[in-house]
Amino acid sequence: MAKDKLLFFPLPMPMWFALITDLSRHEECALFRLVAYYARHGGLPADNKTLAQIADVDPRVWRVMRPKLSLKFPAEGWRWPEIDAQIAKRERISVQKSLAAKQGNFKRWGFLPDRNHSIPKRKLVPRDEN
Repeated sequence: MAKDKLLFFPLPMPMWFALITDLSRHEECALFRLVAYYARHGGLPADNKTLAQIADVDPRVWRVMRPKLSLKFPAEGWRWPEIDAQIAKRERISVQKSLAAKQGNFKRWGFLPDRNHSIPKRKLVPRDEN
């Protein structure tokens, strides 16, 4: 399973309501699906057929609503800089945590983890029953 780019995207409600004021309910739902897909996968595809599938609308309906929805994305090419910044921030944090875990592993076990090492197991010594 591929790792999601963002598990959640903090979108302030006033900002969301400002985005959807001129949209119908159907267009609002399509926009939400596009934003959710973008946050999860790190971007949107370029072809209309896939975008219509993501938005869960018929391709004929998509051709009508596409121009209106494309204006909601702040950057050209279906890009959203805030989502990109959140993804970059999450990746930085992930790298930092991974490095800290490797360093902690080195302190504890004396080696950096890789496929050639396993965690040493303690020998079980039978205890005297007396």
